[in-house]
Amino acid sequence: MALKVLTENTTKPMKCGLEWNGEYGFEVKDSWGNTFVVNLGNQTCTCRSWMLKGIPCCHVIVALHFRKLEPINYVAHWYSKETYLKIYSHYIQPATNMEMWPQSTNPYVMPHVIRTLPGRPKKCRRKEQNENKTRKLSKRVVEMTYSLCHAKGHNKRGCHLNNQTNASATRRGKGTATGNGTGIGATRRGRGTGTGLVRKGRGTGVVVTATNVPGATRGGKRLRMIGM
Repeated sequence: MALKVLTENTTKPMKCGLEWNGEYGFEVKDSWGNTFVVNLGNQTCTCRSWMLKGIPCCHVIVALHFRKLEPINYVAHWYSKETYLKIYSHYIQPATNMEMWPQSTNPYVMPHVIRTLPGRPKKCRRKEQNENKTRKLSKRVVEMTYSLCHAKGHNKRGCHLNNQTNASATRRGKGTATGNGTGIGATRRGRGTGTGLVRKGRGTGVVVTATNVPGATRGGKRLRMIGM
């Protein structure tokens, strides 16, 4: 985190002006016309960012570059690895149950009341500069894999197994009508059988109509359309 903040502050000093008093004091003027005083001896800056974070701000970095010093050497020691290891170098002492702790006389600290802010709530998090700004990731590098045959390099359309299955299903589903489609059509099995007129037209299926055709009904029931 410290290196990230230091890198961001390093890109800002390009727009700052500098005046040196000959010792430790500097006057740094930014692009908005604000003037800040930097003291490298006391490690202070009037913007107070260096004292609060322990990371040199953009005004301090301008002064360090003027004196040909490295800003990384002026980061606070608590960001270093040695300090982090010292924190966890001690042993964790055993503790009793919470019910055995002495009751405190201090007032209870209650959490703040959560209130809904105006406006539509944000659903997406703030992305970093090196992350993809679009919602969907790019698939240029990803090699596609078909889930049925588990082979790579093609999908459902390009799979040879799927093409063979579709071709065989198409051959089994073809009709037996020939010519222009005229003739006597077959009717549904069961009750109400009879002959009917067939619609003229091209295609593999036939449609049987049973309107005003002798012998088309039986038992008071009328033939239905059996398909295209």
